[in-house]
Amino acid sequence: MKRDRINQIIEKVYVSRYDLDVPAISSRPRSQFYLSRIQPILTRLEPLTVLSKRKIIIAWLVLALLLIVVTIHYYNLLVRTEQNMLTSMGHVEALLQRRNDTAVNLSKAVLDYSEHEKAVLSAVVTLRGQSNDKQAGEEAPPDLKSNAKNVEQLHGLINKAGSKPPAPGSAPAAGVQTPGGVLPAGLLNLAALAEQYPDLKLSANFQTLMIVLDQIEKDLAAERIKQDEAVNIYTTNVQMFPSNIFASIFGFREHPYFKATEEAKAFKPINY
Repeated sequence: MKRDRINQIIEKVYVSRYDLDVPAISSRPRSQFYLSRIQPILTRLEPLTVLSKRKIIIAWLVLALLLIVVTIHYYNLLVRTEQNMLTSMGHVEALLQRRNDTAVNLSKAVLDYSEHEKAVLSAVVTLRGQSNDKQAGEEAPPDLKSNAKNVEQLHGLINKAGSKPPAPGSAPAAGVQTPGGVLPAGLLNLAALAEQYPDLKLSANFQTLMIVLDQIEKDLAAERIKQDEAVNIYTTNVQMFPSNIFASIFGFREHPYFKATEEAKAFKPINY
């Protein structure tokens, strides 16, 4: 570099002094010079370059395979947790349907039986009133004998309530003689039972209804807790890294937790 600088100074001095026309000589070395220097090095590195290319290709293949495995793992994880969440939601829906069906059907059965007991007790009270009126010396009501259909209906109600009619050919059950006629013993027993325990079967039916509905509510509450746990696992996988990347790619979205309605949150005491 120093030598080139001296040559340039000498060239300028003599050219200006003697008015010489000297072609400009480039001080930069030619490209062949560099190529001649680099060629031996490239020749020696050629086997290494081929080996490096193979390593790079293998490395990329390994990375691609690893990416595929990781993608499959997280996709299956998200699908599994989502299906578990949907299963829990389905269980809640099934219990809601069961609660509705039970409340409607069992309540109707209980109400029908309450109407049946009401009819039985009304008939018993009517016949007792007629018997008491006759016993007090009042004039017999004209409809006592004409109420045969009502008595037959009462017997039918008694049979439904659990009393059995006398077998054909057997001696009639002993009754009680009253001024108004013979009051059947089965009717007297039913009347006594109805007066002493008027709510025996009806209260048992209502109690059964309440027990069934209470059990359904317990199952429903437990299943809602399981649903929230499944939603928690799924939502955590959707939000955590790196599964959130795959959730975004495959379109998995967060799901809200169960929330009670504002009406359910407000405590409403029973007003008597």
